[in-house]
Amino acid sequence: MRINHLILTIGLIISLLLTMTVSCKSQTEVPIEPQPPTLEIGNNQESESIATTKPLPEPEPEPEPEPTPEPEPEPIPEPEPEPEPEPEPEPTPEPIPSYQRIESVIKAGYSAGAYVTYTRELEAGDSITGFAQVGGEYARDPNTKWYFQIVDPDGNIERSWLACSQIASCDYTTQIDFDHIASMSGLHSIRVISNSYYSLNMFIKIAPEGWSYFKKGVARYPWLVTK
Repeated sequence: MRINHLILTIGLIISLLLTMTVSCKSQTEVPIEPQPPTLEIGNNQESESIATTKPLPEPEPEPEPEPTPEPEPEPIPEPEPEPEPEPEPEPTPEPIPSYQRIESVIKAGYSAGAYVTYTRELEAGDSITGFAQVGGEYARDPNTKWYFQIVDPDGNIERSWLACSQIASCDYTTQIDFDHIASMSGLHSIRVISNSYYSLNMFIKIAPEGWSYFKKGVARYPWLVTK
């Protein structure tokens, strides 16, 4: 009886141990991963088995963002060319005056004085230039003094010059150089007065041209002679 009970106890113990052993193995056993299919490649001579593992598809890379284009630099404006300096206008040459030659003979005027007169229209500001001479082959009076005068339209003497027919006989020059500006517009006169006892040769070179003979005469006071 005891022997049966002992055998039964031992059997229960062994059964319990086996159950525990199986349980531990099931917990510690590592699962086997499934193997990929085997591709067999055959030829006339031999066949080889090549096992290929299909890799997982790699994720597509994200597209790189397009670089932002740098703004084009603004063109540097070219400096405007400096304007070429305008050529200085050439100075207008002063017109060369055209002179008129006047020749005449002043008759003997005795002490009263003889004169000859020429006239021309002038504008205020006009210039009267030239020279006058009295003498020549008729200069026989060594002490003769003579005048060159410019008279305005009202009959007033604007300018008066005094000279002598022979330089050796007096302190005056034998030639009168004149340069005068008309003070008003109108008919101007030029005249030469001599108080010689003899006739004298007269020569005038004057600008502007256009003087016309007016008259000859004798006056008692030559410095007061009017037109």
